[in-house]
Amino acid sequence: MRGGRYEEYRLGPGVTVIAGSFPEGLPRGAANALGNKEDVTLEVRDVPLALAERMAQALPSAYEIIRKPSWRHALEAERKGLQSRLADIEAALSGLPPDEGEAPR
Repeated sequence: MRGGRYEEYRLGPGVTVIAGSFPEGLPRGAANALGNKEDVTLEVRDVPLALAERMAQALPSAYEIIRKPSWRHALEAERKGLQSRLADIEAALSGLPPDEGEAPR
């Protein structure tokens, strides 16, 4: 929303522009009417799931529902990444000769 033709757009709480931009100076009386702007991608957080599903069902090409992963899912993904990194380190160490004392400074 914006208060006038040449004012910046004000997005509601939990709304972020991910890609694209809003048009500059719209015709008089249309300061708040964006219409169907296909070149703008918004992230809208904290929308009731039932509402998001109705919107996505009505216009599937315009909406994508991204569910927040559970805390457990996030921790499991991090663990998998750490295990992979640890395997890389182990492989790199196995190819090195043993240390003979302190490393030079």
